[in-house]
Amino acid sequence: MLKTEDQLEWFVLFLAVVDTSSFGAAAEATHRSQPRVSQHVAALEREAGGVLFDRRKRPFALTDAGGALADHARRVLGELHAAEEAMAARRRTARGVVTLGRYPSPSAAFVPRVLGGPARTTPDIEVILSDHSIPVLDDAFAAGRIDVCLRPLPPPRISKSLRHQVLWREPLVVVHPPTHPLAALPEPLAIAVAEFPVCSRARRLPRRCCACCAAAARR
Repeated sequence: MLKTEDQLEWFVLFLAVVDTSSFGAAAEATHRSQPRVSQHVAALEREAGGVLFDRRKRPFALTDAGGALADHARRVLGELHAAEEAMAARRRTARGVVTLGRYPSPSAAFVPRVLGGPARTTPDIEVILSDHSIPVLDDAFAAGRIDVCLRPLPPPRISKSLRHQVLWREPLVVVHPPTHPLAALPEPLAIAVAEFPVCSRARRLPRRCCACCAAAARR
């Protein structure tokens, strides 16, 4: 017999496919790989003794067996969530899941220090880390797939529903050969940088940097 935690994960992934009508979208929503989602659903079908999805249709449709199991799975996970909430209320501590989107370069040193305190003070909050490039993080945040996003610059679009906080500041440094025209200019360079091509790994960073330089020049 399967362990209870294995059965619960099968239910979570199964319902993710039901709700998104896609194995790929279910994998993204649950932060699992698509092969893992497919394997778990296939294993659940073997245990159930029947096909749960009609894969001949697009989007996927539940079979009669799949619909019946989905109802049971929702009740099981709903009762589990209700039990967790009831116990958290008794403890009067925060409880839940927070998905933190981050980009690779600063995360190795910065994120562990940030999460160290909450891990001790609010141990019932689970933090799921989601690593992506900045454009992918922006899209995931806008779609509600992540709750908190770590990015190198302020968000390009500010709205009343979006809050941001500066966590650290770093100087913006231009690297050029000593014979470059910029070498003859006094610092800070500001708007002068915008006149030259910029090499950067990030797709949107040069445009944002030039905008910041222009704003600094106006001040």
